[in-house]
Amino acid sequence: MPRLTVAQRESLKKAILTASINRLTIAETKDFVKDKLGFDMSLDYLWRLKASLRKESQEQIDVYRKDKFAYIDEAFTKRLREFEDNQSILRTIIYSNKDNPEAQIKAVAQLNETTILIHNLFSMLPNLVNGLGVDAFVSSSNSNSNNNNDSIEEVIEEQKKGKGNKEDLKPEWSV
Repeated sequence: MPRLTVAQRESLKKAILTASINRLTIAETKDFVKDKLGFDMSLDYLWRLKASLRKESQEQIDVYRKDKFAYIDEAFTKRLREFEDNQSILRTIIYSNKDNPEAQIKAVAQLNETTILIHNLFSMLPNLVNGLGVDAFVSSSNSNSNNNNDSIEEVIEEQKKGKGNKEDLKPEWSV
């Protein structure tokens, strides 16, 4: 089989995965790939491709098991890059069509929609992260706040017992 381009390899992977999802036999998968992409390959080569895809899938599952945030990072950054690429293309359309205001107006409207989509993507991120059962927005300084609360409680206890300085409990501001 001749050397495939990156795009052709991705199309071949998707076709094989689609065939696997549809539970096609190896012979049916070979016919499916030939019909869909026009690639004729040996059954042995197809077996090796399927085995390689299974191995890649298992490695990816292992990564997701070890790091809860890996999937979100991958999905989030991939989608963000797509939006940023769209914005770049739209800006090129806007700047290159100075003589075509209609195209510019449509591109500006689409650019605005893309910007809103990016904002919404960032707005959804805390919900995605917190859905994992982890509060990603708790900093390490918040863990020290419990110690600060304890020391405030200790000061209050000292005040109740008559120890400590009353000035310690005065607010820094006054009305």
